Amino acid sequence: MLREDSARVEAASDDAAEAERVNEPDLEFKSIVLSEVRALRASLDTRVAEYERTIRSLHETVENLQRQQLTGVMKPVFQQFADLQAELQSAGFQAGGRGDQQYAEEFDYFATVIEGLLDHFDLESVEATAGSHFDSKLHMAVQARPTDDAQQDRTIARVLRQGYRVIGEARVLIPARVVILKYAPPAAEAAETPDSTVTG
Repeated sequence: MLREDSARVEAASDDAAEAERVNEPDLEFKSIVLSEVRALRASLDTRVAEYERTIRSLHETVENLQRQQLTGVMKPVFQQFADLQAELQSAGFQAGGRGDQQYAEEFDYFATVIEGLLDHFDLESVEATAGSHFDSKLHMAVQARPTDDAQQDRTIARVLRQGYRVIGEARVLIPARVVILKYAPPAAEAAETPDSTVTG
């Protein structure tokens, strides 16, 4: 009886050992498959991310092209609005100079409305100001006033119309119309030449 029990225990141990030997390749195979699945998942995630970046880039490109097309078509209208704004600002300044504060405030209000309208189309001012240096990329000089101060050469004396560009772009859509100072050196004084006498 004891021998039979001992034989059964040994047989069970052998079966367990054999099962472990059989299961070892299965575990190794599962580990390999799992690694491959993880690698495929990582590759898929990378491709999806690249695809999403490409889609966003194309979408931004289309939006920029549409905005540029709209800006090009509307440029003459924007110029007229900028001219009107300049006229309103000038009229407001003149009304203020006459002491007519009510008209001055009304002109300034309508000028501000136009500025808000241009802002609605993503246009921003180039902020041309009197006293700043003239930049041909931002400003258009329509008049030059002489100055005997060399340091004031190419300085903006007056802004006739503010300039505008599309927000985020370096290129100016509507250059500011300005009056600049141009250095004109004073006339040189005639040099005095003493009379020369010839002695024999």
